[in-house]
Amino acid sequence: MAKKGVFLAVALLCAAPIVSSQTIGLKLMGGGGYALGGDLAKGLQGQSDYLKAAFAATDSYKFPKIGWTGTGEILFYLGPNFAVGIGAGYEQHVQESSVGYSIAGIDVKETVKPAFNVIPVLGSLHLFFPVGSAVKIDFWLGGGAYLTQLKWNSSYVISILGLSGADAYAFSSRRTGYGAQAGLGLELALSSKLALVLNVTGRYAQVSGFIGDWTETGTGDFWSFTDGGSDHAVYYYDWTSAGATYPQIEFRPDKPSGAGLANVREAKLDLNGVTATIGFKINLF
Repeated sequence: MAKKGVFLAVALLCAAPIVSSQTIGLKLMGGGGYALGGDLAKGLQGQSDYLKAAFAATDSYKFPKIGWTGTGEILFYLGPNFAVGIGAGYEQHVQESSVGYSIAGIDVKETVKPAFNVIPVLGSLHLFFPVGSAVKIDFWLGGGAYLTQLKWNSSYVISILGLSGADAYAFSSRRTGYGAQAGLGLELALSSKLALVLNVTGRYAQVSGFIGDWTETGTGDFWSFTDGGSDHAVYYYDWTSAGATYPQIEFRPDKPSGAGLANVREAKLDLNGVTATIGFKINLF
């Protein structure tokens, strides 16, 4: 019965004549997102480059620049081709990667799993440009807040002479950043109540100041311990070793200092990027 009700509702929406005098609309979209990553992505790449140069490491760490997203937006029409939108969504990025190398007969495998989730809460101004009787181009500008959770899991396993030990670290923090967005969309009216929508959105936003909970656990033949707290921050710096400079990130309670370190700062998660989504717009009133 529930499925029949959904099919009937869609059929009624599509059967309505394509004549629109809407005042309130609802857009529901889903698709993919791309974010540059900023200091966090550069730090992972820098560590990969160092391990390759120093220990001939195999593979490279990967930062989750590509993710998936879902959004909803309510449009308040102030005219046939002008609307104010208020929306929110959810975007998730996560990726695990590993690097292996050897030091003086000791085999080492390091694994990292960075993840970040973003809830954008945004306001936008929309301008619509009709192209024929059933197609509109939608251009919008806006901005808002990006509620962000950063999770970082890393571990390494060392093996020698049949013995092994593992160290696992986990970090989690929530911060809010602010930014702007602009986008271009295509609306194909299926009826006066329903339209198919394709959107591409570009955004400019950064989040920093991550301080949060952490745990570290050692197991195996070489150690057994558990530690943790709520005082670790995420720092970025450029580290010079053997004449080469490598971007680095580090989780610790105090700001790093010492010989060979430069550009030490709180690490920034760069959300600059694009999203591409597809969905429907329903004219409610």
